[in-house]
Amino acid sequence: SGPTMPEGSSPADALGVLRDHNLLEAVPEAVIAHLEAAQPAAIGDIDHHSEVVADGHLAASAAVRRLGELDIPARAVTEDLRGFAIAAARSTCESLSGTVAVLTGETTMNVTGGGRGGRNQSAALAGAIALDGGVPAVFAALATDGIDGPTDAAGAIVTHRTAEIIRSGGLDPRRSLGDDDAYPALAAADALVITGPSGTNVSDLWMGWRQDG
Repeated sequence: SGPTMPEGSSPADALGVLRDHNLLEAVPEAVIAHLEAAQPAAIGDIDHHSEVVADGHLAASAAVRRLGELDIPARAVTEDLRGFAIAAARSTCESLSGTVAVLTGETTMNVTGGGRGGRNQSAALAGAIALDGGVPAVFAALATDGIDGPTDAAGAIVTHRTAEIIRSGGLDPRRSLGDDDAYPALAAADALVITGPSGTNVSDLWMGWRQDG
């Protein structure tokens, strides 16, 4: 994102930061000379062109298309997924049906615990709790860049039985969620999705299904 956005500071500003932190002597003389001689470019003088080559819409469309190829009914529900991850996951799971719902966007987290996880893992764990003991259902919350929070997981896929499996492993899914410690709980249920970095980032991708009736 950063390299595509014009930056408004000047070489003099950079020198000022170095001076304020007493770092001028720690920087190579060539760098100082360049900053002293450089003139800030006017934003209007920069020839630039931006084009979006991939986004959440493309990811959602690809997911719906692939599910269709597998004869699985699916539809894109929203490309504006937002709000707090846990609340969004709960409301999403409450509205699931026999047609796979596909959502894209990015939620946020209000981290208060000291555990391990990410917004998609917390969303998946919240979904597992919401689906706990009900009719057959599945919910996936995934980061398209393959990295959810400071972990090696892209997210997780949970079902109506995931919370039960977590409890059978000696963990309390609700406590894990409250401690922002979704990773160990989901790992105990073998629910984590670990792909490694995907090389792209077009927001998050959520999918969910619940048996009708």
